[in-house]
Amino acid sequence: SAAWSPDGNSIFYAKHTRDNPHWYLQFDIYRFDFASGKETRITHGRRALQPSVSPDGKTLAYVVNADGTTNLAVADVGGANERIITRYTEGEQVYNPKWSPSGDRLIFDYSMKDGRSIAEIRPDGSGLRFIIQGNGDSRTGVFTPDGSRIVFSSDRTGIFNLYSYDVSSGSIAQVTNVLGGDFCPAVNASGDIIYSAYTSGGYKIYRLTNPGLLADGDFHYTPADGSTGRPPALPAAPASATSPQFDWAALRSYDDRGIPPASVKPYRNIFTSITYVPFIRVDNYNPKNKALDLIKPGLYLFSNDVLEKIGFFAGAAINRQMERDLFLQFFYRDKVPLLYSLGLAPQASVEIYNVTRKTGNEISLPASTIPVSVTYDLLEFDFALNQAFLSQFGNLEFRYAHSRYTSIIDNFIDPETNPPSLISSSGDLYLIANTMNLTFKLDAIVPSSTM
Repeated sequence: SAAWSPDGNSIFYAKHTRDNPHWYLQFDIYRFDFASGKETRITHGRRALQPSVSPDGKTLAYVVNADGTTNLAVADVGGANERIITRYTEGEQVYNPKWSPSGDRLIFDYSMKDGRSIAEIRPDGSGLRFIIQGNGDSRTGVFTPDGSRIVFSSDRTGIFNLYSYDVSSGSIAQVTNVLGGDFCPAVNASGDIIYSAYTSGGYKIYRLTNPGLLADGDFHYTPADGSTGRPPALPAAPASATSPQFDWAALRSYDDRGIPPASVKPYRNIFTSITYVPFIRVDNYNPKNKALDLIKPGLYLFSNDVLEKIGFFAGAAINRQMERDLFLQFFYRDKVPLLYSLGLAPQASVEIYNVTRKTGNEISLPASTIPVSVTYDLLEFDFALNQAFLSQFGNLEFRYAHSRYTSIIDNFIDPETNPPSLISSSGDLYLIANTMNLTFKLDAIVPSSTM
C-alpha cells in the first residue's frame, strides 16, 4: 500500500528485498522521488509494511513485524529515530496506520481474534484507545479532510459497507449499502469517497461524490452501468440447515491467555522418519561386465532434524560381481563454533565414500601365465564448508578430501607347486591423496521455461 508525501512529489511503499544479513527475504519501506527518479531505502531488516506520512511530511508511521506480532512504529521521514509506539507481544496484529489531518494522532486496525477493530494513538505512544469495535469486522479507517469524521469499512450487517464515525459524538452512520462489498476508502479534499467495490464483474474502483448518510432502510447502490436504483431483491431466507453450522460466536470469543506458560528446556533434535528410496541402476562403468552384471540395485535413505539443523543422506548399491558404491553424507547447518562469531553461517558436511570395481589381469609364473581377478578400491573422506557469498546466488565452498586407492589381487591357485597351492589374496595401497579445493559458484541464469 503506497502513501503519497503531502507535497505529492514522492511515494512511500514496502518492497521485498534480500539486501539483508544472510540475504533473508524481508519487507522494508522505500521512497521513490518522481523528480529525480531515485529510490531510497528507509528501513533495514524491519519487516515493515503499510507506510503513512504525517501531514507536515516530517514523520513516517508504519507496521513492523517480529516473532509473529505486529506493532506500530514512527520515525523521521528519512528513517532515523524509530520508536515503537505500541507494545503488543502476544500475537496481536495491527494494520493500516493513518494520520489525522492535524497530525496529533493515528488510527489503525487491531486484531487479536476473528475480525478487526479500529483504535487511535498519539505519535508518542500515549492515549491508546479503541474507538470502533463490536461483533463486526471494522477496518481501513481514514479521516475526512476536516478531521471531523472517520470513514471505514465494516461487515456489521453481514456485507462489508462504508460507514462514517463522528469524532466528536462517537455516533456511526452507514454510507453505502451494496450486495458485494465496499472496501479501502480514501477521501479527497472535496470530501468525495473513492473506494474498492466487489461486484459481479470483480473488484472495481468507485467514486462517491458528496456522500450523505443513509436513513434506516434506504439504499445507496450504483450498478456497474452507472445508473442508480435499488438493488435487486434478495431471495427468501433458506430453510434451516439440517447439519450443525460452525459456531462463529465461539471462534470470536476464544481466549488463549489462560494457557499455562510452557516450560523452558534445551532444544532436543527431533528427526523426521527415515525415508527409503530403492532404485535399480544400469552400471556400464566396467566394460567387462555383461548382461546381469550391469544391473546394480540399491537404496537411498535420508532424514533431517525438523529445524534442518542436522541431517544425513546415505546410499548403497551392489551388483552380482560384488562391485559396490557406498556413501554417507552428514550435514550440520547450525552455528559452527568460531565461524558464527565472525558473522559466518556455513553449512558443514562430513562425507565418506567407498567404491569398488573389478577387472581381470595376469600373473606371469616361471612356466606359465595365469589369469587373476583384481579389485580396485577407493575410500575417501571429505570435509566441506559451504557459505553464501556476495549474493544469495553465489556459493563459496571449501573442501578437503583424503583418498586412499588400493588394488587387491583375489585368491588364486599356483599350478606350479606340487601339489598346487592356494595363494591368499593380497592388497597394495598404491596412492594416498590429500586435496584441498576452494570453489566459487555463481548461479546467475534467470529461470525461464527455455533455460
